[in-house]
Amino acid sequence: MKSNAFDVMGKVAWLWACSPLHKKWPLSVFAINVIPAIQTNQFALLIKDELPVAFCSWASLDLECEVKYINDVTSLYAKDWMSGER
Repeated sequence: MKSNAFDVMGKVAWLWACSPLHKKWPLSVFAINVIPAIQTNQFALLIKDELPVAFCSWASLDLECEVKYINDVTSLYAKDWMSGER
């Protein structure tokens, strides 16, 4: 991972810590849903006045992975992030 990837992860972790919903989630969810997005450059991090204000990620899933993800958001593996065009 490039050094700026660690910067992005830190900013996203800060956003999660400030979110009433996300701050209760285990680190494993961060690893499943954030790190692969950063590694594949499938994310947008919005910054205002040098502070992170929003993070959005997306995956290009095949049908099987999409169905699994809809039923269980922890079902994705790193290999799934670019498995299709959905």
